[in-house]
Amino acid sequence: MPDRASVNLLSAAQRRAVTEAIRELDAFFAAAARAGWGPTRIRDALLEVFPALCQQYGDVVATAAAEWYEQARAAEIGETYEAVLAEPVPLARLEGSARAAAHYVYAGDLDLARTMLQGSLQRYVMDQGRGTITRNAARDKACYKWARVPSGPSTCAWCAMLASRGWVYASAESAGGDGNRYHDHCDCQIVPSWKAKAPSIAGYDPDGLKAKYDEARRIVVSSGQSPTAENIAAAMRKRYPGEFSDSPKTSAGKAGAATARRSASLDNTLQREAWDKHRAWVADRLAASGVAQSAYRRLPPEALPTAPQSWPDDLPALTAKAWAHTLYGDRNGGGHGVGYGWVHGASEFRSDWTPNDILRAAEQVLRQEGWDSSKPYGWSEAIIDGERVRVAVRTNKKGTTRISSIIPVRDTANGA
Repeated sequence: MPDRASVNLLSAAQRRAVTEAIRELDAFFAAAARAGWGPTRIRDALLEVFPALCQQYGDVVATAAAEWYEQARAAEIGETYEAVLAEPVPLARLEGSARAAAHYVYAGDLDLARTMLQGSLQRYVMDQGRGTITRNAARDKACYKWARVPSGPSTCAWCAMLASRGWVYASAESAGGDGNRYHDHCDCQIVPSWKAKAPSIAGYDPDGLKAKYDEARRIVVSSGQSPTAENIAAAMRKRYPGEFSDSPKTSAGKAGAATARRSASLDNTLQREAWDKHRAWVADRLAASGVAQSAYRRLPPEALPTAPQSWPDDLPALTAKAWAHTLYGDRNGGGHGVGYGWVHGASEFRSDWTPNDILRAAEQVLRQEGWDSSKPYGWSEAIIDGERVRVAVRTNKKGTTRISSIIPVRDTANGA
């Protein structure tokens, strides 16, 4: 199977393509600033320039990945194979990322718009390489297993969590799901194995990562939280400070614990003080009801909710505050996660739906139905896996659209 040196060569080739793509993107912003372009002209140009860069350098990376796959396969089993390239990223998704960044152009923050698109560009380009390897491993009958392998000197808790699943059997089914979702600046690689029944690669310890995952999951469950990917990743950061690229960087002890217990969510939309007050308010309501806490009457978790890292950036933003409102509720309503609807009498998602299922359903609704940014308030709705799901959005005066809630719609006429 490929060794670490081989994987590093692939990573280096992809980074070179990404570096060149970002250089061209930066040159575009610099030229637009020098020329004094207005926000509408910049937006219109971005709708052409950004997708073109993604496609151009995505093809470069996909081609390099296909060649690497063929060479690595031949070296391991001595057979020829013609690799195919990943399906291109849909144009609507690329344009969606450009439009999302353009909101900040209209707000006068070109640097923030450029930074956002740098991250999106890196992810889209790298995804073409990862997608090429994943696609071929799924269709190649000789491919036995694959793994998501972190690269670089350190990795984030999110990627470490996904990489903890280790070597899985190559199939079309294992090609989907959260295991193959990536964030901006992610440098994970998909590494296939054609012969090894116990594959391994230097620097990748899936058993060690799985142990950390299991411990974090235990902490999440014991604290009464739902074991979502986001909650487990947050617990990994807190439990193992300094081990992940997004872990608290303070020393151990009280200082580290204080930093881990953030005063606000990373996107600064949810404040620790407000969250603690809300939890206390819910606890008082539960005590006043005379009913004990149970799976049907839960208290919001102590850990400060975070915005889902896996949420696509070409869709309306899903903030930590909106996600907390959706799952656990706030003083104004919400609480649609299982066991949290009792506070406001809100409808709850089915008990077999995890928070990740809710995320994926919301994404499907928006991709199928779109959304209206021309009004301050709006919503999109569709039936996903038998559940009618509504995604409510708000658009501010600057034209930025964000999700305000994700809601299961119940038809009281038929008792649903």
